[in-house]
Amino acid sequence: MPTIEGTLPIRLVSPNVLEHWSKRYKRNQMHYLLIKQNLIKGAGVIQLPCRIELERQGKRLFDSDNLVSSMKGIKDSLASIILGKKRGVDDDNPGIEWVYKQIKGDYALRIEITWGDEWEKTT
Repeated sequence: MPTIEGTLPIRLVSPNVLEHWSKRYKRNQMHYLLIKQNLIKGAGVIQLPCRIELERQGKRLFDSDNLVSSMKGIKDSLASIILGKKRGVDDDNPGIEWVYKQIKGDYALRIEITWGDEWEKTT
């Protein structure tokens, strides 16, 4: 079963933080480039169905709705890379199962993508 896994130096920001839209846009663009260049590059084709596990590491834990909201830009980036579409389009594709986790630690984001014939959606 093919798997891509990596931990990137990404600090996710709570959606409760008030900031100008251009600051969020630049941060999401930087995250997109980090993911594409350091995790996906050379991985080959990621086929659907797949499972994407996102694990946030931070000094304190977010509540569940803030955790999911803080990963919106990451989700858009991964879906656009895998599906070959514009960011923010079709990120709720039924062929992708999203799993969100978090642990305490230094700021980082662990991403694990699993796909293949042996993998089945666990719904």
